[in-house]
Amino acid sequence: MIKVMHILSDGNIGGAGIFVANYAKSHSKDKIALTVVLPKNAAILPKLEGCCKIISCDMPPDKSFSKEAFRVLKEIIKAEKPDIVHTHGSLSGRLAARSAGKTKIVFSKHTLSNVPFGPSKIVLSAIGNLTCNAAVACSKAAAKNLLDCGTKKSKIRVIYNGVSPVPEIPDARAQLGIGEDELVFCIVARLAEIKDHKTFLAAAADANLPNARYLIAGGGELYDELVTEAKEFGIFNKCIFTGQLISADAVYNAADVFVICSKMENLPLSLLEAMSIGLPVAATNVGGIPETVDESCALFSNPGDFEKLSENFTKLADSGLRKKLGDRAREIYNERFTLEICTKNLENLYFELLKKRKGDG
Repeated sequence: MIKVMHILSDGNIGGAGIFVANYAKSHSKDKIALTVVLPKNAAILPKLEGCCKIISCDMPPDKSFSKEAFRVLKEIIKAEKPDIVHTHGSLSGRLAARSAGKTKIVFSKHTLSNVPFGPSKIVLSAIGNLTCNAAVACSKAAAKNLLDCGTKKSKIRVIYNGVSPVPEIPDARAQLGIGEDELVFCIVARLAEIKDHKTFLAAAADANLPNARYLIAGGGELYDELVTEAKEFGIFNKCIFTGQLISADAVYNAADVFVICSKMENLPLSLLEAMSIGLPVAATNVGGIPETVDESCALFSNPGDFEKLSENFTKLADSGLRKKLGDRAREIYNERFTLEICTKNLENLYFELLKKRKGDG
C-alpha cells in the first residue's frame, strides 16, 4: 500500500477539481491510500466525501503560491508522510513537498499557459524542474507547452484525461423546461473570456434556427454580460442560463449537440463527458481538442469565427448527421478516454516513480 496525496488549490469547481474527484472515485483502494488536501469550503468537497481521506485546511484558495499555503502544506506533508505528492495548480504544494522530505512529486498541467522568455523562463523552469519528478500533460498540446516553458522532456508524461460515462436521465428535458421537439445546443464551461460564449451566442443568432434552444451551463464573472448579450441578439427567449452546477448530467442528456468554442483549451473534461453520452460536437480546432475529436465526430471552426460556427449549427440540424457523428464520438470515448484507462495510466506512473533509485528523476 502506498500513500498518495493530491493537493488542489481551487476554491471553485474546475477541470482540476473534477479530475481529482474522478480519481478519488476510481483509485485502486487495495493498493493506494489516497488523501486529498484542499482549501476549506472548496466547492468540490461534496464530490470527494466517502471516496478518500480529506484534509480541508487554511490555505488561500485559487492561488498557486502563497507563504501561508506553503507553511500549512509543509506541516501536513510532514505529518502524513506520503510517498507521492500530486499537485494541481499548487506551486506551494510542490515547494512544501520538496522542503518536507522524502517524497516523489507529480504535477498535472490542466491548462495551457503563455511561454515565458528571458530571465523569467530561466527562473521558472528551474523551479519547475526542481519541484517535480514527473509532469503530467493531459494532451500532447500540454506536453509541448511544458517543454516550451522549460520542463525537461524526461519528466513529461502524456496521460489523457478520462471520465465516467454520463448516466442517462430520461426526464432531463422536463427538468430544464425544454420541449421534446426542440433542437438543443449546449455549452458546458465557466463563464469566462477564454471560453468565448460571445461567439456561441453570435452563431446562434446568425443561424436563426426556428426550433433551436441554447443551453448555457456554468457560472462565472461574465454571467450578467452574457445575459445582456443574448437579449441584444434577440435570442434570450431561446437561451437557458443554468448558473453554476454541481453536475451537468441533465444538460448533456437534454442536448442534441455539444459545443466548445474556446479560444484555447487543453483537454476539457466536458468534451469527454459529452462524447460518453454520444453527442456530436461543434468545436474550435485549438489546443488538445483536435487530439480528442476528429472530423468523424465533430465539425470544426476557428476561434471567434461565428459565421463558420453558425454554418456548423445549421448542418447539425440534420438528425442523420447528428447520429453518425454522435455514434462515432461514443466509440472514441470508449477506446481512449474512459476513467479506467486514465486511472490505470496514472497509477502506473506512481509505481514507476517509486521503483526509481533515490535521487533519480
